[in-house]
Amino acid sequence: MVDAALKRLKGDETKRRDDLSTLKNDIAVAEEDYIRRTTNHWTHLPVELFADIAQMLVDEDIKHLIPLSHVCKDWRRVVEDSAGLWSTLVIGRARPWAKAERWVKHSKGVIHSLVVPYESHERGKWDGDGLSGIRWDQLRAFKAEHWNLCSHLKAIGLEPGVLTSLTRYDYTNEVRTPQIPPFHSSWPIQHLALAHVKLSQPLIDLLEGSIVTLSLSRMSFPSSGVQLSGSLESLVLDSTDGPAFKELPDELPDMHHLTLRQMGKHTLSLLLVKMPYLTSLRLHDCSSIKSEHLESLGKKSSGHLTTLVLDSVAIDSPKHLVNFLRSNPQLTTLELTRMHGVVAVIEALASTENPSDSSEAEPVQAMCPKLNHLNLSNCQELGTGPIFRLIKSRNGASAPVDDVEKISALILDGCEKIEAEWLPWFRKHVGRFSCVYWTKKSGRYRAAA
Repeated sequence: MVDAALKRLKGDETKRRDDLSTLKNDIAVAEEDYIRRTTNHWTHLPVELFADIAQMLVDEDIKHLIPLSHVCKDWRRVVEDSAGLWSTLVIGRARPWAKAERWVKHSKGVIHSLVVPYESHERGKWDGDGLSGIRWDQLRAFKAEHWNLCSHLKAIGLEPGVLTSLTRYDYTNEVRTPQIPPFHSSWPIQHLALAHVKLSQPLIDLLEGSIVTLSLSRMSFPSSGVQLSGSLESLVLDSTDGPAFKELPDELPDMHHLTLRQMGKHTLSLLLVKMPYLTSLRLHDCSSIKSEHLESLGKKSSGHLTTLVLDSVAIDSPKHLVNFLRSNPQLTTLELTRMHGVVAVIEALASTENPSDSSEAEPVQAMCPKLNHLNLSNCQELGTGPIFRLIKSRNGASAPVDDVEKISALILDGCEKIEAEWLPWFRKHVGRFSCVYWTKKSGRYRAAA
C-alpha cells in the first residue's frame, strides 16, 4: 500500500514522499524483527550438538528431560530420538507403569540407572509393570526403598545373575524391623549403600572384598563385626550399633572421604588409622572424640585435607583442633557448627603471628591459607570481635594478596552474640554472608519455653 501511495504522488509533494518513505522503512524493520523473533533458530543447529547440550542438562538433573521435550516439536523429536537421554528411570507415584513404558521405549531398552522410591510401589501400587523390554545386562545402578528386584526378575523368568554390569547398589529398608536386602553374589558391586538392614553372608563377603565406596546407615552388624576393606575410597557410617568392624587395618591408602554420624567409641577408632590421602572428613554428633584422635589425624592423615566438617562434636581442648588445622594447609572448607571452643580456632585463623613453639626467624605463615568457605552456625559463644578480626586479616585492605585467599562465604546462622550493627560491614567484605538469628522453628520453641 505504501508503494502504491508513492506512485500516486506528484513531483512537488516532497514532504509527503519523505513521510511515506520513512513509514516504508519502519515497516521493513518491524517485519525483520518479527521474523527474527518468531524463527526457530534451533532448527539450524546440528542435531548432534543440540543432543549434547540436552545431555549435559539431563546429566545435571533428570527433571530437565520432560520440559525440554515440551518446548517445540523439533526439540521433542530430537529428545525422543536420543536414547542416551532416557537412560535414567526414576519410577514415580503417578501412573508409574506408563512412565516405565515410555522410558524403556525411548531408551531402546538401555536403562543404566533404575530408581524405585517407596511411594511408587507402596502407594502407587506398582510392582514392575512396564519394565518389559529392559536389557538387564546393561543396568549399572539400582536404588530402591523396600522393593525386591530379585523377586521381580524371577517373576519374569530371569535369574538375578543377569545383572552383569551392576556396579552401584543402594537399598533402604522402610519397615520397622531390619531385613536382609535382596542381593546376589554374582553382581560386580563396587559402590554400596545400605540403610536399616541385616547383613547376609554374601554382603559380608562383598564388604570385605574390593568395594570402593560404602555407606551404612542404621545397620545391624553381626556380633563379630566385619573386616574393613583396604580398597575403600569413601566411607559413610551413620548410627550403627555396637562394634562395626573387626581388627582395623594399619592403613587405608586409598581413603579420600570419611563421614561418621552418631558413632560410639568403637567406630571412632577409625580415626586412628593412617589415611594419607584423606581429602574430606565429616563428623556429626560424635561425643567421644578425644585429643588422641586429633593428634593421630594430624600425624597420619594430614596434608591433603580440603574439607573439614565438625557438627555437634565435643572437643576436650581447642588447642588440639588448632594444631590439626595447622597441619592441613590445603583446607578450603571449614564447618564448625553447634560446638564450643571455636573462638580459639577463629583467633588462630586471624593471627598474623607464628605459634609459640616455632622459631622467631621463621616467616609468618597464616593458618589454612586457602580457606575460603567458613560455616560457624549455632556456636553460641561466638561474638563479633573474633569474626571481625578474621575478616579484617583475610579480606581487609592490608591482608596478604599472594599467599592467603579471601573468605568468600561466611555463615553465622544462630550466632546470637553477633551484633546486628556489624552485619552491613560483613556483607560488604564477604561475597556470601548469612547471619539468621532465629528461624521460625527456633522462634516457636523459645516462645513455648
